[in-house]
Amino acid sequence: MSKRLIRSGVEKTRRKVQRFGGHIKRLAKEGLATAARGAVHGIFSGIGGLAVAAVVWWVQNR
Repeated sequence: MSKRLIRSGVEKTRRKVQRFGGHIKRLAKEGLATAARGAVHGIFSGIGGLAVAAVVWWVQNR
């Protein structure tokens, strides 16, 4: 009887951990995607800023 109780407890705990693990994985994936998007956006806006600065500098020093 006690073995069955322990086993059911272990099963419940394992299920909770799996569900929690899945939730964490999804959050991590979303976080990584957002971070990657932010990095790409940052790089492109940085390049855009540099391009504008270069054009302004070029026009001034013509």
